[in-house]
Amino acid sequence: MPIPAIRPRFRLQLDLDSGEVMQRLQSLVHDPSIPCQGLVAAQQGHVDLRVPEADRHLWSPALSVEVVGTGPQSSEVRAMIGPNPAVWTGVAFCYLGLGCGALFLLTLGAVQLGLGNTAWGLPLAAVLLALLGVVWWFSLQGRKWAAPQAAVLRALLEQTLLPEADEKQLQAADPYRE
Repeated sequence: MPIPAIRPRFRLQLDLDSGEVMQRLQSLVHDPSIPCQGLVAAQQGHVDLRVPEADRHLWSPALSVEVVGTGPQSSEVRAMIGPNPAVWTGVAFCYLGLGCGALFLLTLGAVQLGLGNTAWGLPLAAVLLALLGVVWWFSLQGRKWAAPQAAVLRALLEQTLLPEADEKQLQAADPYRE
């Protein structure tokens, strides 16, 4: 299975007004038989869908949906699948901290070499770069672990908003569909 893209995005063009789309999404969120949880901000046209608490793990995805009215009887749904915002922020800060630390130590090591001193900053920079690689590897694994749950969330959204669409129509609407 290929590694999913980082925070993949997709759009759906609908022949429904934004109010009808939000009503369908609210019914999805409030249906106890559906395997997802969510929050609806109807006035803002925003919905967050998540994996149920019992099935959630560190890398479980969240589906962020924005509904925009494009006409009297048409709307566009913009969706993004990504990790829990706390996980995403943690990974971003790890990249930032390790990258800045490695850059500082590389600069320090270069200055130490230029002055003829022992360049102890270079081996430490290599350690930080190795740790950066470990964080990157874990983020790749996390995307693989989250892919089945992300597919379920996306399928629930599509079945709710496009109940009559078949797989060919969905592929035509989204060329990057896996």
